[in-house]
Amino acid sequence: MTPYHIKTSNSFIVLEGLQVKKKHLLLKDSEILSCWRNMHCKYFFNWTPVTKESTLEWLLQQYLPSSNDIMFMIKDRQGGVFGCMAIYNVSGTSCEVGRFMRGGSGSPSGVMTISLKSMLSWAYTHLNVNNIYLEVFEENIQAINLYKRCGFKVTGRVELNVTVVNGFKIFKPSNCKSNLKGASSAIALQMTHQLKYL
Repeated sequence: MTPYHIKTSNSFIVLEGLQVKKKHLLLKDSEILSCWRNMHCKYFFNWTPVTKESTLEWLLQQYLPSSNDIMFMIKDRQGGVFGCMAIYNVSGTSCEVGRFMRGGSGSPSGVMTISLKSMLSWAYTHLNVNNIYLEVFEENIQAINLYKRCGFKVTGRVELNVTVVNGFKIFKPSNCKSNLKGASSAIALQMTHQLKYL
């Protein structure tokens, strides 16, 4: 795969693909990503904690060898890291987006909106997709509003069952068996046209 480096409409912010990293640089990223993942676990469909070691193992053994998974670190021009996001499940003219994490205080206002719009524009141009989709917990209103600002439309509601493994919740579509009563739900969103303002 070719190196991925996206310039945004804000000259302060760039998105850098992890495919360009060497192992010693990924070690630093794995520490940051595992910290963010645990800090924001309630927004993921799997609440199992991760470590920097398990994150590095995932990056090296599953993520980097994959040809349909592109993860971006959101950085300033000096290399400071503010967050991450990803494009994955790339198949034909469709792909999924997710793994959105903002690294906490100190990042510029609107950084996630600017970064997501830039990544979507890049996906249309470089991956030749025309259908981009995602799912998000129904109660995550802030994220849903972000996706709507970037052009996504709600296409449906996905009922989720909850399974507890080693004391941690894992959410799956309701056609899967659950060991907990009470359903949660996710909102499905989709974008099927290229953004005209990017």
